[in-house]
Amino acid sequence: MSVARLRRSTVPSINPVALFFNKLPRELRDRVYEFVFKRHYWLTDEEVSRVTQPDLPKLDLLGCIGDPSGIYFPLAAESGILAVSQQMREEALPVAYRTTSFELEGIDELIQLLLAIGQNGRENIESLAFGWQSNCENDFTWDEAPGKIRQKDTNITNNNFEGMEFDDPLLTLPVVHVETCLQLLNQCGRLTDLRLRFEREVIDIINPDAFKTNVGIQGLSSLRGIRRVDIQSLEYESLSHEEGVVRWLKEQLESPVQ
Repeated sequence: MSVARLRRSTVPSINPVALFFNKLPRELRDRVYEFVFKRHYWLTDEEVSRVTQPDLPKLDLLGCIGDPSGIYFPLAAESGILAVSQQMREEALPVAYRTTSFELEGIDELIQLLLAIGQNGRENIESLAFGWQSNCENDFTWDEAPGKIRQKDTNITNNNFEGMEFDDPLLTLPVVHVETCLQLLNQCGRLTDLRLRFEREVIDIINPDAFKTNVGIQGLSSLRGIRRVDIQSLEYESLSHEEGVVRWLKEQLESPVQ
């Protein structure tokens, strides 16, 4: 994937406003940054397509930065203060990340984002929403399923899952890129608000033991200390009030760091 770079000329090194502002004590500068940045949303084009407010900031991940530090990542709701000077950008960007809610479609987009925002972004991001699904696995077909599941079952053919229970989580939970996703999530030490979306049928039909022992779910549930967790369907319906695997996963993620 080719990634565009932000030209350093877009962040001027000398600016009269910056010269004045930089003379203020760091404590006052931090207060200004906190005042400037209010909670806003960063959406991929896929997520914008479902939102009824077309004026919300958006950015296609394919046009993002490949910068290990994350200093030059173009936040969608780019504030003018980030473009005043290099120093002001470096000081203000952590606050900008902390006040941005990142909304993504699935694991693939999340990985692209967490790589693009670099160490600076991963260490400061506080709010994430994404689906526990991978577009890379959309081509998986029932014809490739193990013999136990690959039976001539009209219920499966007709997408009627009522009364069925899958013992093999590989058929219903993502596998591709999950390890990379979890490694990056573990670097998001300030994450306090997490909204996870699952296919509703997966939650309804999967064997609870198969769900809990799935490698990806085990890694996901090992995250701790997230203050607010909301588990939703892909249609954005909250499932957090439900019992079973939803309640278990929510409790694991919200439990204190050991």
